[in-house]
Amino acid sequence: MDQTNANQGPDPVDLYVGARIKARRKTINLSQEALGRAVGVTFQQVQKYERGANRVSASTLVRIADALGLSPIDLLPPSARAAGEMIDVHAFQAQPAGAELLQVLSAMSIQQRTLLARFLMAAAPTV
Repeated sequence: MDQTNANQGPDPVDLYVGARIKARRKTINLSQEALGRAVGVTFQQVQKYERGANRVSASTLVRIADALGLSPIDLLPPSARAAGEMIDVHAFQAQPAGAELLQVLSAMSIQQRTLLARFLMAAAPTV
């Protein structure tokens, strides 16, 4: 479904996400057709995403990011990224406590890590 308003045009966030998708796709020499196949949409739909004419759903954003070798947050505007401040994994890993925590996490099962993540999200302060 077209998400543009005839009087207003595409939302600036949709334009930004589309431009990021297009820039990364071109950087890695991936055609719109190949990206569409990887994501499960037509190349015409990829064109609409890149133009900002159609919004990218969260699930599609995750699939696109994966196909482009990125994290979904890499496709979002800086203001959205700041809201969910990501940890610099390399800097975190370089700290003794960070390296130790990563070792413990890697020894846990996926189910244990999922439960821990849910606990931490529930315990985290809200802004």
